[in-house]
Amino acid sequence: MKSLKLKQRNGIKIALCLIILSLFACESDSEENMQTTNADKSTEISMPESTNSITENDENLSTSDEESTDNDGLMTEAEQMLALVNQFRQELGVTPLTLNNALNSAAFKHSKDMNDNNYFDHKGRDGSSFSERTKRENYQGFPIGENIAIAGSVQQAFNLWRESDGHRRNMLNAGSNEMGLGKDGRYWTQIFGKK
Repeated sequence: MKSLKLKQRNGIKIALCLIILSLFACESDSEENMQTTNADKSTEISMPESTNSITENDENLSTSDEESTDNDGLMTEAEQMLALVNQFRQELGVTPLTLNNALNSAAFKHSKDMNDNNYFDHKGRDGSSFSERTKRENYQGFPIGENIAIAGSVQQAFNLWRESDGHRRNMLNAGSNEMGLGKDGRYWTQIFGKK
């Protein structure tokens, strides 16, 4: 009984530490200068529910592909997130984004990798950055930034990102004109780029 309570307390302490770290986590990735935050140390720990998100920026610039559409006329999660992000951008006078299939694919594959391998990090298990993953998908634009989160819904992921300075900067970056979104399980990845 004491062992179970101790494990629960330790789990709560770890979850609180990860939440605090994720609030301050912001990673910058460039070819010359790779910086990581303390949130990177949480990569092998299963993250708690929906209070986790971190952001990554890349000031390298490269161009775009096609928009994503859904065959049956219903909005996909990517389209729902795009609508929320564009409404947020419009409220602050920033031009809207469009969806890009290559960014969607890179985002989905990263979310799937995190979900399948139980980690939460901008760095892929193969050591890749988000800009490298977009190039693998033949993105013809310039990768600008990435947000990741663990959340139960589009609205919940958006709210986490909107309430965090680094994530909000990525969503409102006037240098971006495209977005991709990928979700696998509760893992969300949002990538921004410029054509």
